[in-house]
Amino acid sequence: MDKRAKIQGFSVDLLSFDEVIQKSFSAAENGQNLHIVTINPEIILSANKNNKLAEIIKEAEIITPDGIGIKIALKLKGITQERVTGVDLSKEILK
Repeated sequence: MDKRAKIQGFSVDLLSFDEVIQKSFSAAENGQNLHIVTINPEIILSANKNNKLAEIIKEAEIITPDGIGIKIALKLKGITQERVTGVDLSKEILK
């Protein structure tokens, strides 16, 4: 099982960029859907005001730390984690 940390009530997967890409390709090869959320502080703030958005985020199979604020929050918990941004993931998946 992959490791996760909680930030403001939302889970964040502690996966490298390459691990997320690997899981994405594996799901595609197996004909599976994979819901990925790249979370940042603004998304958390919005989700705290919008229950439907919070539900959608919490149902995701993978939630990556997109924003620098998430990386800092993890660091304050003693966790060193690279950012896995939506833009970079999209570029790599579409290659």
